[in-house]
Amino acid sequence: MNFLTIWASLENYLAFKFLTASGKIKELELNQTIVTLKNGNVVPYEILLQHTPNLRVLKITYDPQKRLSKKVVLKICESNLEKLVLEGLTGDFKFESFLAAIAKKKPNLDIHLHFLYSFNTRRNIKSYMDKLISAGSPDSFPPYFEFNFCLFDDVRLKAYENLRNGYRQRTLNLVK
Repeated sequence: MNFLTIWASLENYLAFKFLTASGKIKELELNQTIVTLKNGNVVPYEILLQHTPNLRVLKITYDPQKRLSKKVVLKICESNLEKLVLEGLTGDFKFESFLAAIAKKKPNLDIHLHFLYSFNTRRNIKSYMDKLISAGSPDSFPPYFEFNFCLFDDVRLKAYENLRNGYRQRTLNLVK
């Protein structure tokens, strides 16, 4: 099995271990998923990621009650991940510090951040995008931002997408 999607709470850590036992999972989606032990304790993401050594794509629905710890950020940086998708992000998610922590150790990770609408977050993202655009060639892969029912102006989006594409092209040229 290369792809595993879990859409609800999995109240059995042993079941998760069974589903990932092959170690061959390359894509994992945890959509509003909380894996628990028999006693009800929540299993942290960094423990779950230990069971997916070949993981390339991870998609998680963000839960403000179960924040992404420094340990999970470290585990992501140590992994073989190529793409990380965080959905359902709320205004309290500190995206700049999260991105800075990832960029230090895993600059080529393609991060997609999907936010629920928040005026302040939208303003902060616009400011972040503008800083990256004006700085030019970034040292890490610029994240992809998405809002539910909220668009950015076409000029900014085009310039930002050009920045993402330019980074992608540079890293491909380095590999050749």
